[in-house]
Order: sequence, then structure tokens, then C-alpha cells
Amino acid sequence: MHEMIQRIFQKLQELINNTNKYVSIGQEKNVLELNDALADGALNLVKNITADDFIQNESEKERNLMKFRLFLGLVQHEPSTLCLCMNRKTEHIIQCNKLLHSAAEKALSNFMDLIIDETVSESNISKMPNYVANPTKFLDLAQELEKHKLPDSESIIEIPTQLSRFYYNLLYSICQKSNSYSVGHLFTRNVTTRIATILGEILSKSMIETAKSCCSSTPVCTQVQFDAKILFFMFLNKDFMEAVQIVEEKMDPITRTILAEPLTKNAKLFVQRTTLLFGQLQVEPPTSSSSKEIELAPSYTSLIDIVPMITNIPRLPLIPGLSVIEHKTIEEKPKDALKKKKQDGSKVFDQSSLTGLLAKPSSISSFVDKFSSNWFKN
Repeated sequence: MHEMIQRIFQKLQELINNTNKYVSIGQEKNVLELNDALADGALNLVKNITADDFIQNESEKERNLMKFRLFLGLVQHEPSTLCLCMNRKTEHIIQCNKLLHSAAEKALSNFMDLIIDETVSESNISKMPNYVANPTKFLDLAQELEKHKLPDSESIIEIPTQLSRFYYNLLYSICQKSNSYSVGHLFTRNVTTRIATILGEILSKSMIETAKSCCSSTPVCTQVQFDAKILFFMFLNKDFMEAVQIVEEKMDPITRTILAEPLTKNAKLFVQRTTLLFGQLQVEPPTSSSSKEIELAPSYTSLIDIVPMITNIPRLPLIPGLSVIEHKTIEEKPKDALKKKKQDGSKVFDQSSLTGLLAKPSSISSFVDKFSSNWFKN
């Protein structure tokens, strides 16, 4: 891909040089029109590249990824070359810039649509209604709860602190895949808005189905309500609040009132603490300044498990360029060996010279014999 982009810019640079050379020596009256023709031709080239489906024999996901990388390379590699081709025509430059940026965003959005569809089909969120319908089966999803003490009372209530692992695993897998393809840090606001909208629609639909199937058990209702609030703060889809209302109707009014504030507080805390993981999927992720406004209660900070228990979860890949691996070449090894040999030899020499002069003599006469008699002359 890099070589192809370089060849494109090399050809463009050759066209610029040849055009400028001919304009400088040409005798025709309309010789200056060559620059305008070059500008129109370069713009048509960009239009054809962004409009045609020139990549064949690849899956749809790979095609969109390759197109995105190509458009990104054309934008970032040598923008000055494209500007020179446009003969300083502002309208041509702006139009070329918009074409490449919009095409790159479209290709990246299509790629992420396929990633989301693939990850959702592989996930277990469709099983959530079955798990919440049976309190016994729900135990498989149970996480550690915060023991929250009510103010002005000795009563203690249990508040969830973690998103259900089916939803957590889905979001984590999407971020893991986007980072493995090295595109997660390249999301523009338009791309992020599209991703958040799609995820909001998919997850809100799942939450409504889960809320309708939810049994009347308080721990189950509390967790479902907590999940809906977390996802609402992440993706700002009003359908999540519909799921919250469905669950609230199944709860005792007094219990519902008591749990409302602690659930909202813990949901915001979860969103803030997972910003580094899931922030790229959110249009307005929480900032560090907003996270300082909420003081953590001792009952929350005493928890050990602050993330869902997911076994065999893959690690997020490193960002390319930040991982450094040291390699020793074959040429370096003899140099290191020779250097070490010299150091060892110098140590032996130093020790032998010191032992000859500073070592403990067998007698005073033998010590005096080591000095020249000329040293003691006046």
C-alpha cells in the first residue's frame, strides 16, 4: 500500500515538473492553460479513485479497510504535491480535500459496521432474556456488589458496580478488533457518532427485550436497571430509559426509590472508570475533571473486583510504534565479545601491577629493594 501511494505521488511530481518545464519554454499563446488542464486532471483522478470500486478479490471488510488506508495515505503522505497539481486553485484544493476526507470516513464507517455486526453475532447478548427470566440461572452472571449503608439508618443495600459480562465482553471485543487493525485512534467525530448510534440501537433493543423478560426478583431487576443506565450514559439513546421504566414497574415502589440515586451514581462511576477502554465508542466520553466531582464511598473502594469476571479475555494490542524490541545482530556479537575480552585483560593487568607494588612484602629489605637508590639522593 505504501509503495502504491509513493508511485502515485512520483507520477504526479513528474507531471508537475514536465508541465512547468514546457510552460517555461513553450511558444504557444495558450501555453499557460496547461496548468489549468493539470489541475482539472488531478481533480478528476481523485474523483475516480474515491468513486470507483477498484479493489477486487477481497472480502467486503478487507476492501473497506484497504480503501480507508489508501485515502488516508493520499491525505497525509504529500498534500503539498496535490496542492501544486491544483495550480493554487482554492476551489479545486478544497474540493479535493473534502472528497478524500469524506471517502476515508465512509470507508472506515463501513468497516466498523461490519466489525460491529460480526462481533454482535459472536456475542451472547441474545441470551440475556433467558438469564434474567430465571433467578437461579442469573447466578451465572452475578458479580460482586457494593454494601451501601443508607444515610441516617443502619440498613444496608446491595448496589451493582459492574456491567453484565455479556455486554462488557461485546464492547471489549469491538475495541480489541478496532485496535488490532490500528484504526481505533483514527475515529473522527462523524465516525464515532455513527458507531455510537448503531451500538445504541442494537443494545437498547436488547435491553428492552431483557427488561420485558426480567423476573420480579430484586437483585435481578437491580442489575438490569443498572446495565440500562450505564449504556444510556455511554450512548445517550432514550430507548434505554424505556428499559429502565419497564424494570421499575416490576419493583417495589419503596425499594425503587431507595435504589434510584445509588444506581445512577455507580453507573456514572463505571462509565468514567472505563473511559480508556470504551471512550473511542462514545461521542462525549467523561473527562477527568468531571470524574473528580464524585467522591468514592469506602464501601465502593473496598471492592476487589471492579471489572466483570471474563475468562480467557484477549489483551488489547499495543499501539504500533510504541513497542520496542531489542535485537542483537550477528555483527554486534563479535564486537561485544572483543570488548569484554579487553575489559577482562585490563582487569588482569591492573591486578598484576597492583600486586607487584602494593602486595604485602615478605620483609622490609625486599620492599626497599623495589625502589631505586637514586630516589633517596639529596
